[in-house]
Amino acid sequence: MTDNMLEAMFGWKDARTSKIYTLDANRARLARQAVAKINWDGIGSKLLPAADEAVG
Repeated sequence: MTDNMLEAMFGWKDARTSKIYTLDANRARLARQAVAKINWDGIGSKLLPAADEAVG
């Protein structure tokens, strides 16, 4: 969804409000695209443990 679409839907007068939502959404979309392009073959145990796993 674009800034202009959000402004029209919600009647917002300036782009500052819509930018809050579109910047976060675009950042998340770009992160998903970047992760999808990573070649995960052969990484194996080189990954860091998940935050909920005990380290040691």
